[in-house]
Amino acid sequence: MRTILLGCCLLLVSCATTTATHPGAVNAFDSTTYDVLLTAQAAIEAAKPLATTPALKTAINAAIQAYDVAESAYVAYHTAAVAGTATAAQQSALQTQIGNLKTSTAALPVNAPATAAKPKQ
Repeated sequence: MRTILLGCCLLLVSCATTTATHPGAVNAFDSTTYDVLLTAQAAIEAAKPLATTPALKTAINAAIQAYDVAESAYVAYHTAAVAGTATAAQQSALQTQIGNLKTSTAALPVNAPATAAKPKQ
């Protein structure tokens, strides 16, 4: 019975989808963090033309500030990770900054960049 259970578990694990990592990424965390930064940057750029009120401008500026801090933390982490010297504290600090970035970009007037353009009808 244990053999069958073990076989089923291995089958499920082998069928799990894998996420491609970016070239140059040190690990999955590095790659995923890079994705978040790319997505946030696109969301910020898409929101800029929509900044028609002071509240929207404030939200965009907050997202830009959060992006700048997260990007700096990412560069420090990535550089250390490439050198093999990244610490758990650096990764934790980066995770915190990425969380702040996600929160600030969620407040933007556009919720996601790279939305497919609607086809002309």
